[in-house]
Amino acid sequence: MNTGFDPGTHLVELTGNATDPIVDPLNEIPDTLVVNGSGQITMRIPRNKNANGVEHDRGYVIYGPSTPKGTLSLTNVSQNHRRRNSHRCHQRHRAAR
Repeated sequence: MNTGFDPGTHLVELTGNATDPIVDPLNEIPDTLVVNGSGQITMRIPRNKNANGVEHDRGYVIYGPSTPKGTLSLTNVSQNHRRRNSHRCHQRHRAAR
């Protein structure tokens, strides 16, 4: 399937259906996909009835970029100082990998 994402972009399944044992009891739906060099992905879509014959009516997946993960800390910030743009704050962001 063609995408608008850059090659190498990691896409995460956002509905939870890929990790739901009722929807995907054989773990055939990937949790993440990587966009190939042509901007395409190969994906598997669950049926409304799983491999064990259980009907769940969740035969869909939605893949997109993952949300940022990590921590953020601010230093040199005064809570009493409320004037806009009157001071700078230094921030440090450490992304989880």
